[in-house]
Amino acid sequence: MVFVDPASLFDRPLLTAARMQLPDVLDSAGYRQRFGGEPARRFAGVGLVDRQGALLLQERDEHPLLDPERWGFPGGHLEPGETFAQGAARELAEETGVLLAPDDLVLVDEVRVDHRAEYGTVDRMRFFVAPTALEDDEVECREGRQMVFVDPETVRGLPLTRSAALVVAPFLMSDLYATLAT
Repeated sequence: MVFVDPASLFDRPLLTAARMQLPDVLDSAGYRQRFGGEPARRFAGVGLVDRQGALLLQERDEHPLLDPERWGFPGGHLEPGETFAQGAARELAEETGVLLAPDDLVLVDEVRVDHRAEYGTVDRMRFFVAPTALEDDEVECREGRQMVFVDPETVRGLPLTRSAALVVAPFLMSDLYATLAT
């Protein structure tokens, strides 16, 4: 057992359970009261996977503070009191018109995204997925330049948002992706 600086904690090889639960401890009022620090912002993203294995991605325009003109998943910041899955489902509906219940979403991972330049925080993002039979013309683009299904080989070559860059490659290599893409 060792003491670890919280700033380098997530650079260590942590068990999945620890990686998912430690942010709650570090973000708790008790921890911040005792040791200081700002709470991390929480946000969620949703990857819809079509029958051919393509991922629904949003091409962001030049207006957002975070990652303008990059490709990412529908999603965004959570509202106070909202769970990650509730926020993911709400953001998906707001940005695409696609209605899914939070229980329809499968949690893939939680990552820490460096937003210190914009917000002064390293934030928490949970990435969810769901299979879909939808096609491009059945998905609305309510934010950004376009919202389209992109084949996995093309996805790998796109300029991705920071959060998408952290989750895309591991997801595309996962057993879960393989089952959704069949």
